[in-house]
Amino acid sequence: MDELVSFVVTTKNEEAYLACCLKSIRKQTYRNVEIIVVDSCSEDRTVEIAKKYADKVVVRDCIMPVGRNIGAQISDGEFLVFLDADIILHEAWLETALSKLNDETVAVCGDLFPYAKGFKNKLLYWFLTFTKTLTYKIRIPNVGHAGTAVLVSKNAFKAVNGYTD
Repeated sequence: MDELVSFVVTTKNEEAYLACCLKSIRKQTYRNVEIIVVDSCSEDRTVEIAKKYADKVVVRDCIMPVGRNIGAQISDGEFLVFLDADIILHEAWLETALSKLNDETVAVCGDLFPYAKGFKNKLLYWFLTFTKTLTYKIRIPNVGHAGTAVLVSKNAFKAVNGYTD
């Protein structure tokens, strides 16, 4: 597989996290990617940082779902990854996620692990994992933890008209 994958990262005052997030995208073992940052008028250095690593940067006062839709609209990839700015991907995340797509599976999300160490973060991660597992067991749909890293085919994303505003 060598199709272009477009990463859409929405931001609002994310200077503390954004560089690590975007570097983790650039370090992916699957290399055919573009990075799109849609910023909601940050008041810190977020846009400046985004311009160092991203292929496209859009500044628009909007909520996250609208920003994701904007990123999808200007993307060139056949696949989209919607990624929160405070997420750091394992270097093989994209390659692994792409290998799971097929005719019946059009979207993939992966477990997220806390970057920060310490008891409070481990406890929070345990709680999120527990609730995710519980909701799955009682057949309540869920997408993942509070942070987001979701791969979806662009055709499937368009078929459902993107995110609800």
